[in-house]
Amino acid sequence: MTNHDKLTDAERVLVEIWQQVLEVDTVGIDDDYFDLGGDSIHAIVIVARARAAGVDVAAQDLFSARTIREVIATVPQDPAGDLPPKQREPEREPITDHPLTPLQHGMLYHALERDSPDAYLVQVCCRLVGELDAAAFAAAWQLVFQANPALRTVLRWSGQQHPRQLFPPGLRMPIEVVDHSGLALDELQAAFARLAEADRRLGFDLERGPLIRLTLVAEGPAAHRCVLTHHHLVLDGWSQQLLLGDVFDCYQQLKTGMPATCRSRPPYRDYLDWLADLPGVDETYWRSLLGGVSPTHVAPVGCRSAEPPAGPRSQAERRLSGPLIRSLVEFTRKHGVTPGAIVHGGWALLLGIQVDRDDVVFGSTVSGRPPQLPGAMECVGLFVNTLPVRVVVRPDASAVDWLREIQQDLVVLRENQHLTLGAIERAVGRPGGVGLFDTLVVVENFPAWLREGDEIAGLRIEELATVVEESYPLVVEFAPGAEPVLRMRYDRRQLDSPTVHSGLDALVAYLECVLADPQCRLDALRDRIAARWRTDLDANRRTARSQAESALGTVSRRPVDAVPPTGHDIDRRPMSERA
Repeated sequence: MTNHDKLTDAERVLVEIWQQVLEVDTVGIDDDYFDLGGDSIHAIVIVARARAAGVDVAAQDLFSARTIREVIATVPQDPAGDLPPKQREPEREPITDHPLTPLQHGMLYHALERDSPDAYLVQVCCRLVGELDAAAFAAAWQLVFQANPALRTVLRWSGQQHPRQLFPPGLRMPIEVVDHSGLALDELQAAFARLAEADRRLGFDLERGPLIRLTLVAEGPAAHRCVLTHHHLVLDGWSQQLLLGDVFDCYQQLKTGMPATCRSRPPYRDYLDWLADLPGVDETYWRSLLGGVSPTHVAPVGCRSAEPPAGPRSQAERRLSGPLIRSLVEFTRKHGVTPGAIVHGGWALLLGIQVDRDDVVFGSTVSGRPPQLPGAMECVGLFVNTLPVRVVVRPDASAVDWLREIQQDLVVLRENQHLTLGAIERAVGRPGGVGLFDTLVVVENFPAWLREGDEIAGLRIEELATVVEESYPLVVEFAPGAEPVLRMRYDRRQLDSPTVHSGLDALVAYLECVLADPQCRLDALRDRIAARWRTDLDANRRTARSQAESALGTVSRRPVDAVPPTGHDIDRRPMSERA
């Protein structure tokens, strides 16, 4: 048990923050960060709270020093500076406009290039089981909408040198209630699917707003479906969770007859002003990172367009087994490598197999929430950004040493995260119109407030599902937590189902190999995963072909396509071409 009387001010601050964030009763200054359950998600919150309290730590300090005693020894600290963060005044309505965030710039560019109203649309659906007060639920959403100006974002770009965003105070959140209670049970699912699809097709008008809406579907006295649809421009995953928490807090108050008080959150405009004051592109860093790199694409050349996908993207998903989860936790604690770094390494390895290169580049989503900005972790808006990650697969390196290098590179990358992709590509002399990558890795590095199966305010959350309309042909997503999940979301026009499903199985196989043998050489690991991919892809293609032939009632004489990976006497074309 920690004796707080013998701690320095800085140590006491970190002990209290670790206890709160890691949700443990006691923390000693010699307790190991990873043994306590810490990971990259917790690190973001810990660093922000520590800096707000005057202790200037970095995420890499937690990963390398690992104990509070060692962390304090590596950073300068001023006990007189250990002050609690100041209380914020409620956000006042801004009447001025603001610059866009780096990712908002990219989203606007692609939305205008596509001329598609549903580009970057996010739709979250769930069933609410229990007695729902629809009027109170709608009122709670309206209160939260009014309390967070970022939800009222609209853009202006016509006739201006640079696009701007503003938050009109007069907007109200569109909320529609639909009654399906008269439908038969076997009709409800199809009716809801049609409603959700029609909702997605509506898209959004970026200049008029609002860029968020809610549809509540009554299916019975104690059964409703909720459809929250918003443009990615206004919310990221972290903010979405904060928003849902505030809504259900307000709903609980209204439902019990209490006057609802919406939580006062830090102003989003503080972040936009902070961005505006940043220096320009660090060309030295980006040139050293990306100098001489070749673009890495998995989509066939003829499919590399900005056309909107035809209908919702497909998704493949694998939940990690219990033994694999335990191995992942043990690996993280023993070697100090986060699950996020492990997944980034896995995709780099698989991508190299696909394009037959040891030097690859792909996108990575970063949180964008600066720990040095007070209140950034509690603010609602769009903070995330997408940055290029370059990974070289060194055949003679051990897997664990290579993953440590990747983790360190990701830490440095986040120190340079507040730039547009366009600015980065210009800084390294890349020509316009040809992106460096067309795949993206997303690690859900935010606290999850709402999960399937939760019971909140007398309602049980069921059938929670999210549709995201993205611009990349393939997105690899890792959702950590008690039951980690690997997903691949893909555009069916550019990648086929057998390729994606076998690739996802190969990613799981990579995890199994690395966690079982951290010292394995990368060349042996690559060959093993390539062989597994080749076998699975062959089987998946045969199955898909058999199903197609059965559906068509014909028998094709076309031979099965060749399949990837490494070894001797194999087809060296990129997998996208072999497909």
